Amino acid sequence: MNGKGASVALGVVKSTSICRAIQQRMFSASLKRQKTAVIPVFEKTSSSELDDALALVREKVIVPAYLSASQRNMIYRPRYKKLLENETMVANIAGERIRLTHVDSMTELPNTRTTFHKLLSLMVEKGDFNNMPKLLEGLHKANSAIMQDRKALRSLIGSIRRADRLDILIECLRRSSDTGLTLRTPELAEQAMRVTYLKAFYAEWDVNHTKKALHLAEMLLDLMEDPKHSYTRAIRGGTNDPRASPDIIAIPLILAATRASKHLDGKDEEGKVEQYAERLLANWINIKPARPGATTLQMLARKNRWLADTMYILHSTTAALSVLNSSSDIAIRLKENSLKLKEEAKSVDMEIGSSDWGKEMLRQGPRMYQTVYSTEAS
Repeated sequence: MNGKGASVALGVVKSTSICRAIQQRMFSASLKRQKTAVIPVFEKTSSSELDDALALVREKVIVPAYLSASQRNMIYRPRYKKLLENETMVANIAGERIRLTHVDSMTELPNTRTTFHKLLSLMVEKGDFNNMPKLLEGLHKANSAIMQDRKALRSLIGSIRRADRLDILIECLRRSSDTGLTLRTPELAEQAMRVTYLKAFYAEWDVNHTKKALHLAEMLLDLMEDPKHSYTRAIRGGTNDPRASPDIIAIPLILAATRASKHLDGKDEEGKVEQYAERLLANWINIKPARPGATTLQMLARKNRWLADTMYILHSTTAALSVLNSSSDIAIRLKENSLKLKEEAKSVDMEIGSSDWGKEMLRQGPRMYQTVYSTEAS
């Protein structure tokens, strides 16, 4: 063999040796962790477009999160691109063989926020949402910023509601350690609870839907007792704990009272109406008054939001008073408190309705005010 041939042969041997050394060094250190980790695998969905979108997220975002640090360095660093093209290097994760290929982090990684919203829009069948816990688990493992994006998470809860898959929402919350979805944020806790209300409302308080909605609301209350979902950061001298939020307590009270009045002959057979009414009264102090101020567009928008939130509370008191013994201490206190709040709500409703902004269209606050008091008005 001439010198040139020997040089080429030596180069091949050297390259192969380096490859084996790198592979052995990378994989041995993380072998134990990778044996226990299982990369989420998605079910087949209602469309090939959704299947492809999930596959892309799995390949580019989720799978790298299950690799060791040295393996991730290899797939992302340009210096290893040629090596990965010429040599077959495999990571074995819980029995799944993953071939390492170079990923250009500047051009090949999908925008997680855009992709997440695309996935939600493509989930049109109930069965598509079976993949949601696995998707959130993968994104949480990848430390994706989407899991801290409140707007994206609100869109998620809205999509789950429209698909009538509240069971999936509960599953994701129960597995919060894996999925990263929690009720720590008061806004998300309120939205999750209101989804149960809407389930019964849109079914026109059908007996089965109302019973199921109450059950789901109580499951959410139970989850809030879990430390993984607790929120106790002090704000302005008080707490922003969802468990003490009248907006949240009002929902199971509405559902329990409506179920009693419509489907249980007006009887509080299980004592739930009284239970939640007491809890609401105990936290009545946490109801925030409407902000006074000039009638600016920004202030009107804030008052509109306040009125919409407050109407859940007033709806709960109206529903509860139709069931509770009118001479009971709870009923008397509930009526006194609600009358004061109703006057404030009426004033805000008139202020919004008389403004140019309010005349453009029926805003959410006044619309809910009309819904709750339509019977009394007629």
